[in-house]
Amino acid sequence: MSPELAESAVREGFALGYRRVQLTGGEPLLWPAGEALTRLALDLGYQQVYINTNAQKLPAWLLRLPNSARNRIQCSVTLNGPPAIHAQSRGASHAKVVKGIESLLDQGIRVRVLRS
Repeated sequence: MSPELAESAVREGFALGYRRVQLTGGEPLLWPAGEALTRLALDLGYQQVYINTNAQKLPAWLLRLPNSARNRIQCSVTLNGPPAIHAQSRGASHAKVVKGIESLLDQGIRVRVLRS
């Protein structure tokens, strides 16, 4: 989806009365337009912005948001069990994911851990 189409969808959802939006697909925190789209959702007045992430690479802009904005963000992170199982099924470092989760929580961003 192009950044323009994503922006249009976020605006349209708010105009239709939606107050929660979820950014998903790939790694939304690392999309070139991820920051702009997140800020747009917050500026429009969405009550909650849900973001799916693997939490391994957290962008500086996310951690610089004011507390009032971070309070309205929740990140969903998937852990597939203990380190060996997670690495086998996700191809990612369990330790990096846990560290990312801890960083999000330290910054006042709520986290929902998913298990698939």
